[in-house]
Amino acid sequence: ELIDKAKYYLAHEQERHKIAACGYKRTIAEHTWSHRLVDIFKHIGFKAIPAPLPQAMPFFSKSLNASIPEDNLTPTATNHSLANCTDHNHNHDLTSVWVLAYNQLHYTRQCVESILHYTKCPFELLLVDHGSTDDTFKYFNWVKSFHPNTRIIKYFQNRIIEETCNYVFSIARGKYLAVVTNDVIVHEGWLENFIKHIESSPDIAVVGPRSNNISGPQVQPAEYNSLEEYQTFATHWSREHRGESFPIERMVGMCTLTKKDIYKRIGGGDPDLPTNGRDGGYGFSDDDFSLRLRLGRYRSLVANDVFIHHYGSVTVKQYRPDLFGEPQNVNKEKYIKKVQSNSRITIGTEGKMILNPYTLDEVIPVDERTIIRTPRICFAETGKGDDLSNTPDVDIRYAGVAKNNNGRLIQSRGETIQTLILKILDDKQYDFLVLIDSHLAPSPESISALAEFALSHPDVALMVPVGNYAPSTHAQKLDSAEQVELIPYADLSICAINLKIIRPLRSGLANCKNDDDFLWFLQRRVRGESYFIAKANDILVNREKPPTHHPYDEKILPEQLIKEKKYAEAMAIYSNDVILDP
Repeated sequence: ELIDKAKYYLAHEQERHKIAACGYKRTIAEHTWSHRLVDIFKHIGFKAIPAPLPQAMPFFSKSLNASIPEDNLTPTATNHSLANCTDHNHNHDLTSVWVLAYNQLHYTRQCVESILHYTKCPFELLLVDHGSTDDTFKYFNWVKSFHPNTRIIKYFQNRIIEETCNYVFSIARGKYLAVVTNDVIVHEGWLENFIKHIESSPDIAVVGPRSNNISGPQVQPAEYNSLEEYQTFATHWSREHRGESFPIERMVGMCTLTKKDIYKRIGGGDPDLPTNGRDGGYGFSDDDFSLRLRLGRYRSLVANDVFIHHYGSVTVKQYRPDLFGEPQNVNKEKYIKKVQSNSRITIGTEGKMILNPYTLDEVIPVDERTIIRTPRICFAETGKGDDLSNTPDVDIRYAGVAKNNNGRLIQSRGETIQTLILKILDDKQYDFLVLIDSHLAPSPESISALAEFALSHPDVALMVPVGNYAPSTHAQKLDSAEQVELIPYADLSICAINLKIIRPLRSGLANCKNDDDFLWFLQRRVRGESYFIAKANDILVNREKPPTHHPYDEKILPEQLIKEKKYAEAMAIYSNDVILDP
């Protein structure tokens, strides 16, 4: 424990400054020469004892100031650090700083801890584990244990980054969204300077840095051989170029600050131009987003007083070296076709684009896959039939949960589960559906927690609690189990359904005969699309009299048949699935 603490404080200079500040405050309050002399006077019999002199601003020598900033030692250190943001009148505005990682824990640690160390403005930290197989998720939970304003978004598979970006943007609470790739290091004042630049004019939508490793005009060669030398260099660079900036047409997205309202107006990243090579292409997402900003009549700005160290494509180089080549041409062709089909862009004789931008008060049409909106949840109570006598009790029981989760509470009114889900899918105003079986009567706290687990695991299509009413897959929790555990199938009496995953499957779902067939087929289709079913081990919902067995435990999974090399039997199930959902 002592070694862990020593390592922690050696790595977190700001925390050491806080300890020093407390020591200084206590010295001023209890241990000055005035205090000591008063104590001596008491002992030698003086009756009139002067009170210790009030301490004004503390005085430090020049050498002390050089090693420990004064603002970290004054009694108002916390307020002073926030005051760094007051120049632009947004000291109370929150920034959502988010880091996405797929393995590469060594780089991720450096990135996250530089953010924690060198970010003074109010911020929430969004840590996205994109299907890592190392200890990234474990590390994220460790960070959350001591940094309370941290949220973790867990993917079980590495997916299209643009879709992930759009989802994270939708749940971010900040006015500003700071995108930080896990292979960069930030420095003192990086976010404060970004915010000053983005607030310098209402048409500035995104701000980016200078860097040692980046394409285009943002690059700036620099000489340093260690992170310590980088911090010294970045401090001097920031000071020498304070307030400087220059416009740019194409912003590289390795470290940027954007106003969330901009994403809401023009949309997020285009999943057809994947950054990480999913679906066969690579690159041109930055080009596309920068162009859409210009069409929205916004400007992009490079903050010359922010210098970010960038290792550069560490994940792609290790896991997808094949992306540097033909996949870039695939996305290039997609990007060119998208530009050519846009009625507001004219291609000149020399290939130069002539834009006809929207006015700032015009509504910009946004593709459905790029829409940024806070997830909306429908909470549906089932199992009441047509008996509405208990409706007031139900409304009181779950209405608060729905309100707190940007949602709405409805009752099934005796309709089948299949009818209810298909109706919600067609409605398209909701992103998640939480089914609540009234016979199981889960607590509002359990339902709220289930919704939160669903929100923080975006590639889980069906999230269920643990309970003795369920099949063997989630009837009980093992002591060694993770908070959220993947399972092959589940009882969906109580579940959170990610409608964005299910909606493309809607046509096939309508061909099922009854609820039992529908719910079982739904789970097969989810797995077939490489999404997941999972149980939240921290949520327990039990029946007073548990059933002796569950019918799902007797059903045959085609995946299991394949493992047993019973290919004909598996093919029969898959063939029937194709008939239902061609």
